Amino acid sequence: NAQLAVTSTTIGATNDSSSVTCTTNVNGSPYFNAAGSASCGSIQVNGTVTTLSFDMSAVFVQNSPARPAVNTAASGDGMALTFTLPQDFSDAPASYNGSQAPAHVISSLALGSTVDEDNPDTRNATASPFPGAAADGDDTSGTDDEDAFTTLPSVLIDPGSTYALTVPLSGTTTGARVCGWIDFDKSGTFESN
Repeated sequence: NAQLAVTSTTIGATNDSSSVTCTTNVNGSPYFNAAGSASCGSIQVNGTVTTLSFDMSAVFVQNSPARPAVNTAASGDGMALTFTLPQDFSDAPASYNGSQAPAHVISSLALGSTVDEDNPDTRNATASPFPGAAADGDDTSGTDDEDAFTTLPSVLIDPGSTYALTVPLSGTTTGARVCGWIDFDKSGTFESN
């Protein structure tokens, strides 16, 4: 991670001493013309984790030549965190994405026998990275995890007709519910009616 310096106990900015101030030149002063020293990046935490604690602190070092101190109400430290979990994204056609990509968190429960994490370097994707007209896009990324069904029976849209499938599940240590959607009006979206 090019912007973060990570040790076993700290996460810091690689450029934390790159300027004499932490401000930009918003005041127009020549003393405030250095870039700020904030950093962005991702840190992966492996294993079973029940608690993550973060102690935010700033270490200030006086540079030479010393500059006059300026500390206003706008001064402060900040930190924004986003936590993501391994997800398997839909590979339905792109029109089904809506405002948030259809996805589920990966657990021991799966349709079929295998599942892999899709798009691990993107948080809160608004579109599936693997849409496709044949809904087989994520087979080309990681594991071929479309193994619950090789083909599906045709749907008869006749009054009174029924449709039944035996769904192969793995990891069913407790009761589970399987839900499915059929786009009867062929609108290309997941709808409640």
